[in-house]
Amino acid sequence: MSGNSTQLCFSSLAVRDGYTVKVNKVNQRLASLCARKGWGFLDNKDIELHHLYDGVHLTAKGTALLATHINDYIRQGFQEAVNHRRTRWNSVQGRLLQLSRQTS
Repeated sequence: MSGNSTQLCFSSLAVRDGYTVKVNKVNQRLASLCARKGWGFLDNKDIELHHLYDGVHLTAKGTALLATHINDYIRQGFQEAVNHRRTRWNSVQGRLLQLSRQTS
């Protein structure tokens, strides 16, 4: 994530009974595409079959785990934005200091 821009983010597929190989292949391709395009990617590989109550839908624990992934992603992006602003501010301060020394 960067600055004030909107960030596109994709979430990996959770494992499905009988589809592990296919799900892993799709997730690898999706992660690669996101990396190439500069998009975000939520890796949900720790959401396992026992986090699905009917093999498809998330249990309460599965939902909490997904929410944690989303929250971590948002916090990471927020921290990157703060760091970016801090770097820009330090650069501005440095430039102002240079200008004040030149005029003194």
